[in-house]
Amino acid sequence: MAKLAREHPSKRFALFLACCAVIMTSLLGCDNGNLGLRNGSVEGVILDRDTLSGISSVSITAYSGDDTSGSSGTSGDKAMRYFTTDSNGRFYADDLRAGEWTMTFSKPLYTTVDKTATEAVEIVVVNNNHQEIGPIYLSSRYLNQYVMVKGMLKDKTTGKQIISGNTTLRVGLNTFSNIQPTNFSYGVKVPASDSQVEIEISVSGYKPMTIIRSNLLGDTDLQTIELEPDSYSIYCTWEDVPGWVRDDNPNATVIAKSGDSIVYSAVNTDIASGGFTLTGIPQGATAEISVNLKGYRMHAPITVYSTGNFSGQKHQKISLRNNLSPVMRNVRVTVSSNSWSNGNQVGTNCRETGAKWGPTTVVSTGWLNSSNGIVDLGIQSLPTAYTLTFDAFSDGGATLQTQTLSIPEDGASEYLLNFTI
Repeated sequence: MAKLAREHPSKRFALFLACCAVIMTSLLGCDNGNLGLRNGSVEGVILDRDTLSGISSVSITAYSGDDTSGSSGTSGDKAMRYFTTDSNGRFYADDLRAGEWTMTFSKPLYTTVDKTATEAVEIVVVNNNHQEIGPIYLSSRYLNQYVMVKGMLKDKTTGKQIISGNTTLRVGLNTFSNIQPTNFSYGVKVPASDSQVEIEISVSGYKPMTIIRSNLLGDTDLQTIELEPDSYSIYCTWEDVPGWVRDDNPNATVIAKSGDSIVYSAVNTDIASGGFTLTGIPQGATAEISVNLKGYRMHAPITVYSTGNFSGQKHQKISLRNNLSPVMRNVRVTVSSNSWSNGNQVGTNCRETGAKWGPTTVVSTGWLNSSNGIVDLGIQSLPTAYTLTFDAFSDGGATLQTQTLSIPEDGASEYLLNFTI
């Protein structure tokens, strides 16, 4: 019996490598494997059929394969991809498996292209291949579609509706000139748009306003639109301010009216600074300035006149002597002591105003020798509401006692200030 020849080990290894090569070759091109191959890619552009401009933000859905289920209940081999166009209408999709693909397109105000539409794009993707598609055209549905744009125009200062004044409206490329501001309340008809639209509103006597909308896909109510009137300002300076008022630096409420409307209202918190600015006075309007300041009453509103289209700054003095008067009150000063001597002199003064009571010479009349004898120095009229300093003095002007206080505004009767020494 003949013996079988023993094969060399190197031959067995060569056979193993050959088998591996056959297996790998058989796997190439496998639908689910595609070993060694790259999927395909596509790009293209979508244009408006009428304007031939690129359409941005188009939603693209690509379908491939069968979406039916097998008899065993397993899902089919359907594949779907989603992507959109850029600002120039271009799109790009990669990593698409080889085979047939159907692409659909949708965008508001454009005719939707679904899988059943004749405009649906069918392509065949090949591995390791990039292809250009298109251009693809979409038909707009808004070329003959109009929408209404409206809003109520109000004066930002007065809050009242603007009912007069030459008005110009520009909505996108559409301009409406020489209309009344109330026309905008009923609305203007303009072509619909799926892109950004500028709405510019100009009314004589008011600053123009521009409103930006991302689109005009339907009727649009802008609600209340407040326009700032063309205006001028008034720089007011405080004049004739007494030292005791400047030291106190009180708050002053300032109101400016034009007609029946308050056009400026604020609290000036720094009289010591010397001035403040009233803003927003309507162009050509007369302003009446009123001031509410503690310890003072205003004679009458200060009138500032303006004509024409003046839009600069006017200057106005507010005098605490000519335009306002201090609220005064009678102050009676008494000095009491249980140690008066015949011939003593006593008096009182106010440091801030310079008012003086006395000096009065004490004459012994019997009652002054009793305890708490009182010397009545009389009455002086003093400003109220501000801190004042009073000194009681004796023979030779020596200060006996000092009091610091403010005289209350309220009360018609005299105010009693007593020193006990």
